[in-house]
Amino acid sequence: MNIELLNQPLQNKISDEINECLLKSELVRIAVAYLTNEGINAIKPNLIKVKEVRIICGIHGNISDLHSLNELVVGSNGNIKGNVYIEKRVFHSKLYIFNTEKES
Repeated sequence: MNIELLNQPLQNKISDEINECLLKSELVRIAVAYLTNEGINAIKPNLIKVKEVRIICGIHGNISDLHSLNELVVGSNGNIKGNVYIEKRVFHSKLYIFNTEKES
């Protein structure tokens, strides 16, 4: 297993780094504090090509665009599943896991 830490790049957007990883991945796990329509649209073309995607996001501060998350899930071919963290405590994760090991 190869583990790589992605940091916010100086010249590119983080969505560029995520898209590069998506192109090589079959399984993706995303846990983030919030999702915006702009963020989803920036990675959607490559995200929908991934074999299996699981997303969980928080709702603190009403920042997450749950309508856009729902549209992403409903518009996928069943490969994308989304969950929303609804608790009193703040969910402020920033985790992206890409399984790039292709099955033989």
